[in-house]
Amino acid sequence: MAAKKGNVGLWLRGLLVREDWIYTLSLLVPIFVYNVALKVVRVATQFEVPGPLGFLDEIRSDFLFNLGYVVLWIGIFAVVRGGVPRLISLVLFHISSILVVVLTTSAHVFFDKTGSMLGLSFVLASLATFGEIQGAIGSEVKLVHWLVIPIAVLYGTVGPAVVTRLATNRWRVPFRNVGRPWIALLAVCLAAFTFFSLSLLPSATGAGNAFSRDALANMIVSELATPEVEVKHAAEPLPTETELVRTAQTKERN
Repeated sequence: MAAKKGNVGLWLRGLLVREDWIYTLSLLVPIFVYNVALKVVRVATQFEVPGPLGFLDEIRSDFLFNLGYVVLWIGIFAVVRGGVPRLISLVLFHISSILVVVLTTSAHVFFDKTGSMLGLSFVLASLATFGEIQGAIGSEVKLVHWLVIPIAVLYGTVGPAVVTRLATNRWRVPFRNVGRPWIALLAVCLAAFTFFSLSLLPSATGAGNAFSRDALANMIVSELATPEVEVKHAAEPLPTETELVRTAQTKERN
C-alpha cells in the first residue's frame, strides 16, 4: 500500500511541483465545488425531486465537465513549461475561471427566474443590448447574486497567490515549470477529453437534456446543435388581374 502511495506521489510530482499544485488547485477546487453545488440546488428545488439514481444522473454532467476542466488546466500547466506561452496560459487560466463562475451563476439565476436554461445566443444578445435591459435585470437579480461577480474577480485574480503564500510561507506565481514526462502529459489530456465527452451524454433517466447537462456545456452544445436556418421566400407577382367568373357549379345566395 505504501508503495502504491509512493508511486502516485511520484506521478503527481511528475506533472507539477508542490507550489504549482497549490496554486492551481486553490482556484480549480472552489470552482468545481461551487458549480456542482449550484446544480445540486437546481435539482433539489424541482417540483418533483428525483430519487437517488435520478439525482446522480442529473448532476453527472456537471461533475464530469468540471472535473474535465480541472484536469485540462493541470495538463496545460504541465505542458506549457515557461516563457511567454506560460505567461499567456497563466492569464487565460485566471480569466477563463472567472468567466466560468460568472456564466454558471448567470445560468443558475436565469433558471431560477424563468425555469429555462440559459443559451449562449441569449447571453450574446443581452450583452449587445445591455443598456436596454439592465433595468429588468436589476429588478430580478438579488444582492447576493451581484456579490458573486466581485468576489469571483477578486479571488480569481489574487486568491491562488495568497493561498500559495499561506501554504508555503513565500510568494510564488508559477511562471516556470521544469520538464515533465510526456506519458503523464498524454494521460492528463486524454483524461480531460474523456471527462468532457462523458459529460455531454444524454440523460439516462428521462430528464431533459438541457437541464441535466452542465450549464456551460449546455450553452456550447445548444449553440452547435441548432444552427440557424435561413429561409428565403420567393417574391411572387400580385394577382392584380383577378376577377370572379360564373361557372356551372355557382350557387346564387339569397
